[in-house]
Amino acid sequence: MSYTHKSKIAGVTAALAITALTLVGCAGSSTDDPAGGPVKGIAFLAGSPDATYVVAEREGITETAKAAGYKVDSFSADYDPARQQSQCDTAISSGKYSGIIIIPVSGPTAVPCVTQAAAAGIKVASLDVQVGPKLGATGIQTKGIVAQIYADQNTLVAEQAKLVLKACKDAAKCVIGAVTGDPAYPDQAVARQAWRDQVAKHPSLEIAGEVEGGFSNADGGISATQSLLQTAPEINVIVVDDDETATGVVAELARQGKSDTVQVIGTGGTAAALERITKGTQFATIAYIPKESAIRVTKMLLTAIGGGKIATPSLDLTAVTKDGVAVTRSNVSSFLPGY
Repeated sequence: MSYTHKSKIAGVTAALAITALTLVGCAGSSTDDPAGGPVKGIAFLAGSPDATYVVAEREGITETAKAAGYKVDSFSADYDPARQQSQCDTAISSGKYSGIIIIPVSGPTAVPCVTQAAAAGIKVASLDVQVGPKLGATGIQTKGIVAQIYADQNTLVAEQAKLVLKACKDAAKCVIGAVTGDPAYPDQAVARQAWRDQVAKHPSLEIAGEVEGGFSNADGGISATQSLLQTAPEINVIVVDDDETATGVVAELARQGKSDTVQVIGTGGTAAALERITKGTQFATIAYIPKESAIRVTKMLLTAIGGGKIATPSLDLTAVTKDGVAVTRSNVSSFLPGY
């Protein structure tokens, strides 16, 4: 599944659009240092709090920027698009930044931030989530984005479906349970539908239930697993939105004595998940590589700030790693933990 957030989007999109129109003309920021050259500052606007995934991304951004002589200031919107817009306004008006890296709370509500920043001469790169009105699209949608690395849901769920088929060992019928994040979040809805569409392509696969487990929530994984097994005790595979929640799923299956009969497929590529895959208590994961992606997108942003041309400004997550994103016991030794 995707890198996802809880969303509080209702009612703010129109307000953010009005804010953009009001503020573009009065931001008053400059990307030039009085001593000459660009201001040596980058604002990192994270959509979510400091989960381990975001920490890894911040490390990649900070280390890469520091090596180029730039200072990074981090902001967290705590899943609130209005708060993220306010933080963007602050960054633009401060005059401290020649670049912004944004992980949008949602793609549509981040458009005003990018528009305002571009009008102020600030280069913007997006990470994980595309900035724009169309969820699940490919390519740059919003003028002002100079680079992006994003998680294409269609590609990722296709890889996940392949892993499910492997876990099912070509059985005539394979029953799947899904532990999802917050279904109210737009990208989550896109990913869930893309997942259902993939499963529908395979007559042997059957979804027995989808239960919300939350994000990065081992306790949520425990309760979701209990619910799934009560509803469909014949489940063969449980697909989980993130590897931290999968920790609870694996624990609950062990408690119920089902570790050998129910396979777990996670998302993320955490150190704990790779260890479980090595031991055989988790079948597979889809490896997100937050630090590597953050390093790559920061280098792209710095190129743009310096006036250089970015050869490929839009990259799907799968293009960042040479080893692909599907991790099983057969290739786990080739992967370093993403976070």
